[in-house]
Amino acid sequence: MSSFSDNPFQLEEKPEDVEPDSSLESHPLFQAAAKSRDERFSLGIQHYGRKSFAEALPYFQDLAADQDPESQTILGVMYFKGQGVDLSEERGIELFREAARQEYPGGQYRLGAALLKHSKSEDAIEEAVMWFQRAAEAGYQPAQFTLGLLHSDSRELGNFKPDQREAFRWFSEAAQAGHAGAQYNLGLAYLLGKRGEVDKEEAKDWLSLAARQGHSDAQFNLGLLYENHATTTGEHKEAHQWYLESARNGHARAQFNLGLKLLRGNGIGVNKEEGLLWVRSAAEQNLDHAQFMLGHFYEKGLVGETDTIEAELWYRKAADQGNGDAEFALAVLHYNGDGIPRDYKQAASLFHRAALKGDPIAQSSYANMLYEGRGVEKNDTEALRWFSKAAAAGNPKSQLHVGVMYMRGIGTPKVDTLRAAVWLRVAAASGISVATTILGNLESTMGDEAKKGALLMANKLIAHLTNQRKAVS
Repeated sequence: MSSFSDNPFQLEEKPEDVEPDSSLESHPLFQAAAKSRDERFSLGIQHYGRKSFAEALPYFQDLAADQDPESQTILGVMYFKGQGVDLSEERGIELFREAARQEYPGGQYRLGAALLKHSKSEDAIEEAVMWFQRAAEAGYQPAQFTLGLLHSDSRELGNFKPDQREAFRWFSEAAQAGHAGAQYNLGLAYLLGKRGEVDKEEAKDWLSLAARQGHSDAQFNLGLLYENHATTTGEHKEAHQWYLESARNGHARAQFNLGLKLLRGNGIGVNKEEGLLWVRSAAEQNLDHAQFMLGHFYEKGLVGETDTIEAELWYRKAADQGNGDAEFALAVLHYNGDGIPRDYKQAASLFHRAALKGDPIAQSSYANMLYEGRGVEKNDTEALRWFSKAAAAGNPKSQLHVGVMYMRGIGTPKVDTLRAAVWLRVAAASGISVATTILGNLESTMGDEAKKGALLMANKLIAHLTNQRKAVS
């Protein structure tokens, strides 16, 4: 689920309260010298909208000198971004301040954003929040939205203390005025229960408003909301439609989810060709889950001929981003040498990386390589440690290994018959039939009290692992 991710502290390419009129070119004013404030301002905006910054500059400089706050704000943006002038954040802040002192909300908002970008001192933070507050109270939506973001962030800024009630208040103000980002964040607040209980219907209403304005995160989350609770064909189609809207806007996770939905035909019919295109599009945007899935498709031949080289390519891209599933899949490819050169050293390294993320099968695989000394220096103590981790996570083969290693004193200072009996019984309960035979032979050498103690401990461990499985499922 996406989070409150919009960044209010990046000055836009064009101030969002200034909209150039594409019809100005044919206006009679362009046929004669412009004299009024509005005429000069319109000429400046026309050049600015075309990114002709050097041509726009004189108009805004003249108007700013006449204390026009809107022009001071635009000129401040130009200095802040080095558009037609030498970049100077200090001069930009001066111009924003001049506009802000005239109670121009756009200048107040940009001054607040510039102060936060330029300095993280307590004084700068306090002043920035004050300007955001003044612009927000004047009804300026970007400032209202920014205050919502600041209050929703758990991190404190200087003496500024986030307040979820204030976050909700300002998101509500901006959302009701039509701000898409605020509508999206308000929808998430209801969806995540930020105001108490989760309210999916209210969340859906606000996400829909933002989605209809083209907000790609809102479109994606709306699709996710429909899909997670879809019980009818109509709801599956709604999920598909919003994923499609978001995917067309370049949202990688929407592209991935849409691709999977088309490949699996969840409520909308299978279209493997289109589904693969969307998964690939997400993978090319560096979404690691899509890269792993694309690798899996190529390895298993799920969308055409098996192609291990292509599978290895996409697995590696995902693994390089730390995707544990991809690390494990790539390790298996190198271990088996199926379609690519066998490389035990790489396999061991990749199994280890996936094992560190808590994957019990990867932990067991890495332990086995340590035990055999394959691709890594043989180390029975480390092998027992990793087998134990996997066993505690419910991996049956590792439970058997742990039992046998304690029984034989491998990787441990001495034989531990009690622990061996416990883990062998757990492995037997997990369906490893040979564990039953080995346990029978071991128990023939144990006294009655030792056998009872081992049985009691094993039963407790089996109950714990059963509850653990239920919690995960």
